[in-house]
Amino acid sequence: MAMQEFTLSHKAELKDRSGHSFLVNCVDGFYFHRGTTSIPFHQHLENIRDMPLRPDDVFVCAYPKSGTHWLWEIVSMVAHEDLVYRNHVERLNQPDFRSTHYLDSLTSPRVMSSHLPLRYLPRQVFTQRTKIILFERNPKSVAVSLYNMTKGMRSIEGCEAGLVTVKEYDGKWEDFLEMFLEGEVPNGSLFDYLLDWEMERKHHPELQVLDLTFEEMKQNTVSSVFKVAKFLGKDMTRQRAMSISEACNFQSLKTRDAEEQTKSVDMTWKEGFGGMYRKGETQEWKSWFTIAQNEHFDKVYAEKMSSSALLREWN
Repeated sequence: MAMQEFTLSHKAELKDRSGHSFLVNCVDGFYFHRGTTSIPFHQHLENIRDMPLRPDDVFVCAYPKSGTHWLWEIVSMVAHEDLVYRNHVERLNQPDFRSTHYLDSLTSPRVMSSHLPLRYLPRQVFTQRTKIILFERNPKSVAVSLYNMTKGMRSIEGCEAGLVTVKEYDGKWEDFLEMFLEGEVPNGSLFDYLLDWEMERKHHPELQVLDLTFEEMKQNTVSSVFKVAKFLGKDMTRQRAMSISEACNFQSLKTRDAEEQTKSVDMTWKEGFGGMYRKGETQEWKSWFTIAQNEHFDKVYAEKMSSSALLREWN
């Protein structure tokens, strides 16, 4: 894959049809998270692209609000062959938000998570055959969860920039949903994110990628633990897989997340919002979507993904 130079980054204001808006980082027409970096954001991306990888590195990659933190905890326990909670560490292992200098200081095996499109990950992903776990979730659930995060956030920890205030968003669900379908949200279009991965994997069949979905992991976490262990070349017994599954159930991780928030705050929230673990359900979206919104979403989804093997029937 050709590696072009990035253009200068800037803050883009994304505004819904009612006039409510928020700011995101923008480079080359791509939207990124709302945080702040201590260096220009395009330089931060260039540093990530040039970041050296190790043979035992693992990347957990997903569009935001797909359940990344949950999967990361499971992968971390499998990779380290223990039952140690590291949810507070996961946020420090994200190239999206951390300097490459910090990431270089981590001990192996490094389990890193990222919401960046594949084209913005380290170039050595293509040469080192780095193991990647690509996580997908029902896009309707993603839209609901991203709305709550976008509306609820007051501040976020920037890359070596401390806790920084974000432009608060007070838009309505129906307006945000239209922005989501148009890709006018933090991290851009979910559809483009998936299509980008599909295209690059066609061009680079040597990439080592394990596909998992939130829904299948929710239905049978133990089976997913076995899949991760096999992919990483780790021995796994059923008893150990069950122990990891139990340790990483949603309520346990939500409780741990609340405890960590009292020790080290990396985000602040409006009253009534808060925490990276919200509900962790597969069908909650049905209480948000009207019949008309659901039909419109299905139509847009089918159009966007019409030529893709990733087109799914989500229930």
